[in-house]
Amino acid sequence: MGYRLLLGLMFLTARAAVKNTPAQDAGDAAWKACSWEYPGVSLTRIDPDETIWFFSAAGGSEMAGMNACLQQERGKLAPPKK
Repeated sequence: MGYRLLLGLMFLTARAAVKNTPAQDAGDAAWKACSWEYPGVSLTRIDPDETIWFFSAAGGSEMAGMNACLQQERGKLAPPKK
């Protein structure tokens, strides 16, 4: 039992030490701005390069709407090009 507890604590400690990249934070902000509009869409993960993985039990129309919303939000959050 003590061994499992130690492994669990090690895992939680290592997980807490991992920080999001700025791109993941931007992806998270875009997700939060869009997710209320598409309640049937669930976030799976956001990769370090800001790739957002999600799924929808409702199918294509919600997926297309979420993709469009995320692209729009990313445009708002992107730093201006020089």
